[in-house]
Amino acid sequence: MPVLDVNLTDLDTHQVQSEPGMAHFAGTGPRGKTCGHCIFWGYKRETGRFNSIKPVEACQKYFIITGKHGPAIKAALLSCKYFEEIPKP
Repeated sequence: MPVLDVNLTDLDTHQVQSEPGMAHFAGTGPRGKTCGHCIFWGYKRETGRFNSIKPVEACQKYFIITGKHGPAIKAALLSCKYFEEIPKP
């Protein structure tokens, strides 16, 4: 967790913990859940070359919202408001 300045607000704290490619601010989802627990983290992306499909460690919800593939994000990031639990088998 980053070191925070005493003057930061809660929103600023979420911004510090967030990374580009997240669908919303980190820490706005359920307490104790991370991106790695979410159905939107890690999806298969079709590449233009040879129509191959490759797995990416990115947020699919970010892609749904923006229409653009975002950069890879860490599975350990605190979840955002779009968090949906991976169903248990």
